[in-house]
Amino acid sequence: MFRHTQRNIATNFQRFSFSSNFNLLQASGIFKYHKSRNFHVTSKANHACFSILALPSRDCFRAHEKTSKFHINREKTHLNHIRPMHVTPIPSSWGESNNYAYLLIDEATKHGWLIDAAFPKDVLSFFQEKKPLVELKAIVNTHHHWDHAGGNKTFHKKYPDLPIIGGKDSELVTYTPSHKEVIDLGDNISITALHTPCHTQDSICYYAKDLKTGDKAVFTGDTLFVSGCGRFFEGNAAEMNAALNNVLGKLPAETVVYSGHEYTKLNVKFSEKILQNSALSKLKLLAEENEYTAGKSTIGDELEFNPFMRLSDPQVLKATGETDPVEVMAKLREMKNKG
Repeated sequence: MFRHTQRNIATNFQRFSFSSNFNLLQASGIFKYHKSRNFHVTSKANHACFSILALPSRDCFRAHEKTSKFHINREKTHLNHIRPMHVTPIPSSWGESNNYAYLLIDEATKHGWLIDAAFPKDVLSFFQEKKPLVELKAIVNTHHHWDHAGGNKTFHKKYPDLPIIGGKDSELVTYTPSHKEVIDLGDNISITALHTPCHTQDSICYYAKDLKTGDKAVFTGDTLFVSGCGRFFEGNAAEMNAALNNVLGKLPAETVVYSGHEYTKLNVKFSEKILQNSALSKLKLLAEENEYTAGKSTIGDELEFNPFMRLSDPQVLKATGETDPVEVMAKLREMKNKG
């Protein structure tokens, strides 16, 4: 659905060579960062493949150097044992901005993306405590705001050769994928960049699909929240309507939503003024019982209890006094801004 002919991005990432391999112990003490002579980007079948090694310490993986290249010994996975993609929310700046960073891992290869790691102290504390097995392939931003891209400088300093993927306005960004461009992560994960301008003009959501298991996830930054949406800081109601209802709302219903902040309780409080249905009642109970709600809803759920994605619902039309979808969106946002 989202594939299209992609230009060869090797023109954006040149082949890098280094005189020797070396290890740089990360400040957290968890990772050893390996520069490899064969860092490169290739493009095939409409996919971009980033090749950088950021390996856990020797306790996790055993790395052998042959002809100036690192090779990782792993036990072969049986054909009947499928390793799904794994998403770990990393609560950050909790009690203040209540952000989420995310670690997305292809379990078969341990290749990973670190998404919206704006608060390095919290992220490094997570690595120190959880010690995840991962080969970082990229630092990724959903948009340029400091509470999503603010960690770029720190992580670029630690991993100077990792690409920073994000919108054009993100600090130190090295690659901006085009709308519907597909990027491979590991052996099994296909990630589609979806441009969703409004909250910021460089907002990008990332739709990830595990090609083996069929699992689906979307990282929405500040575009889509559970039962809510982001403010229109750099855009308008027409753009948010397009982002939510023409792009994200068209994803498979089972796609799990990972948004940029924990706002669910506040969003439910507002949504109850607009909607009354069983789906919203269940969400209210979920929010009351769970401090963290990241990954606990799907696109299908949002279509049931998110008023910003129910612009033709009679209850929403009555609450806003509007009928045109863009005007309904604008009125909902105005009402939400007022509390």
